[in-house]
Amino acid sequence: MKKISLAIIISVFTLTIANAQVKTREQLKTEQQSLNAEHNSASYKERQNKIALLSVPPATGIGDVDALVDSSKNALALTKINDASLADLFRRTTDSSATSKKPAKEELYALSNNITVVSNSLAKTAKDLLVIQDQEDNADMLKQANVIESISYVKMVNALLTEELAYEIRAYNNLIATYKLR
Repeated sequence: MKKISLAIIISVFTLTIANAQVKTREQLKTEQQSLNAEHNSASYKERQNKIALLSVPPATGIGDVDALVDSSKNALALTKINDASLADLFRRTTDSSATSKKPAKEELYALSNNITVVSNSLAKTAKDLLVIQDQEDNADMLKQANVIESISYVKMVNALLTEELAYEIRAYNNLIATYKLR
C-alpha cells in the first residue's frame, strides 16, 4: 500500500511540476491557509518530532543493509534541509513588504531538485526493502538484532518521509503558483 501511495505521490509531483494549473490569488491564499493549518497541526508537529528523534542504528557489517540505512539517513537529512528551505522560500514569496528579498528561480529549482532526490530515494528504498528483508533471516545470530533494528529504522524513515514529502509537494506547488503570479 505504501509503495502504491509513494508511486502516486511521485506521479502527482511530476505532473504538477510539468503541467501546473493557473490558480487565482484567492485559491492560492485558501491553499496557503490550509497548508499553514496543517503545518500547525498536532499530527505535523508529532511527525516533525519523530523525525528529529530518529537515531541511525549501528552498522550491521552487511553491505546492502548498511547502504540502505545510509540512503535513508541521507534522505532524512535532505528532507530537513528542504523543510527549512521551503519555509524560508514560502515566507519570502508570500511576504508583501517591499524590503523582502524574493526568491530567485535558481533557489526554486534547487528545492525542486532536492524534493525529487528524496522522492527517488524513497522509491528506491521501498523497492530495496523487499529484497533486504530476506537478509534478516540469513544474518548470523550476533548480527540479526542489528539487521532488525536497521530495517525498522529504514521502514520508519520511509513512512515518515512519505507523509512529509506529500506535504512538501503541496507546499512547493503552491509556492510555484504564487511565485508565477507576483
